[in-house]
Parts: sequence; structure tokens; C-alpha cells
Amino acid sequence: MRKILASMLLGLCFLFAGCDSLRFAPSEGQKQNALLHNRTAIIAAETANLENTSEKLQGLTQLSELQSRAFTSYYGLPKKFPQADTAEDILARSNFQLARTALAESANRPDT
Repeated sequence: MRKILASMLLGLCFLFAGCDSLRFAPSEGQKQNALLHNRTAIIAAETANLENTSEKLQGLTQLSELQSRAFTSYYGLPKKFPQADTAEDILARSNFQLARTALAESANRPDT
């Protein structure tokens, strides 16, 4: 009896809460973009350090790199890794398109 009552209560919660918080699983493009973001943050932090920028900028880029690890961990690794060994690789036009596509996909919600 308790299980039935709990199931009904849970069902009512979903009914009244709606589906706005539901999202699709990350796509391959979103996973690639998250990994690319991590590589971008790593290279930006390294560059800031090598170019002797202010301590504030170095701290910001180091924090950004650390934060980007959480995104990559959350999204998971892609099947195909984007080319991102150097700043020139990262700044390729295709990576800007990848970021735009990932942004558009992130707004998608399941059709209720």
C-alpha cells in the first residue's frame, strides 16, 4: 500500500512540476565542445603564465581550466576528439561552428 501511495505521489509531483527541467542526453557535438572548452582553458592558462600576465588573469585562467574539467566530466568524453593541441587548432573556424551547434542543441527539450 505504501509503495502505491508513494508512486501516486511521485506521479503527481511530475505532473505538476512539468517537463521544463528535462533535457536530452549530451550529443556527440556537445561532448566534443565540452572537451574543446577544456583544451581552450588549458592553453589559455598556459599562455597567460608564459606571457607573464597579471596574477589576476593567471588566476582567472587557472580557475576556468579547473571549472571546465567539471563540464567535461559531466558531459562525458566524445567518441571522436577534436583537434586541439595548439591555440591555432582551437581557433579553427570549424570549432566556432561546433560551439554554435552545441549551444543550439543545448536549448532542445523533449517534446511533451
